[in-house]
Parts: sequence; C-alpha cells; structure tokens
Amino acid sequence: MRGASGAVPQGLEITVAQSREQQRLGQLMNQTKGMVPGYLGLADDDPEALYRERLARGRIMHSAEGALTVIGNGIKSCLRKKNHSKYTGHDLLIEAPLLSVPNERWIRIEDDLRTAASAMPFRKIHVIGDQDRSPFGFRIK
Repeated sequence: MRGASGAVPQGLEITVAQSREQQRLGQLMNQTKGMVPGYLGLADDDPEALYRERLARGRIMHSAEGALTVIGNGIKSCLRKKNHSKYTGHDLLIEAPLLSVPNERWIRIEDDLRTAASAMPFRKIHVIGDQDRSPFGFRIK
C-alpha cells in the first residue's frame, strides 16, 4: 500500500477475529432462509460438536460482558497468531463482530487489548466492526 506514487510501500496485514463463528452463522442463514442466532459465543478453536450444539439451539440472549470476553479473546488470538518479526513496521487491521455489543461498551476492554498489542511488531493496530451500515472501530496500537 502506498500513500502516494513513488512512495515507499507500507505493509498492511488483515485478519478476522471469530471468523469460524461468522462463517457458520452465514451458512446457517443460507440454509434456513430464516432467523438465525446473531452470536454464538464460541472461539475459532472450539470443537465442532459445540458449534453444532449452539447452532441447533436457536437464538438466546447473551450478556454484554460475556460477548466482550469472548470477542476480546478472539482479538487476542489474532494478535498471537500475527506476532512475527516479518510484520515489523506493517499495520494490522483486525475485523471483529463489534456490533455484538453496543459501541460504548468496548471501552471496558480497550486497555486490555492495548496491553496485549503493545509489544507487537506492528506500527499500528486497528480493530474494526464487520458491518457496512454502521462503521465502528478503535485503535489498540
């Protein structure tokens, strides 16, 4: 990525937190053509049996604190997977299901995410929501 023609390219790495959950919910929506859960509360590395169980139970309420914890852990998992010296000086963009909780609630875990990101080799790290209709995000480094 370059800011101007002739400028030195700036590296940009992009990753997705909670990608398996988002993929499975999209599949279910395509299969049923109906209402599906908006959030499962699962990590990418949770067992397939747990995914099947959560998808089968339908929609339920989740606490904002629980969603913050699960999605925050998903963001930290992305950070761990990208913690390589080959990314020194690059920028990192993490897409996450931020609209699972109200925007004002993310402030509760932003400092924790900043701490997790502080030693990363990236120049800047941003977390963005996964929705076009209401863009939202924040910088953690």
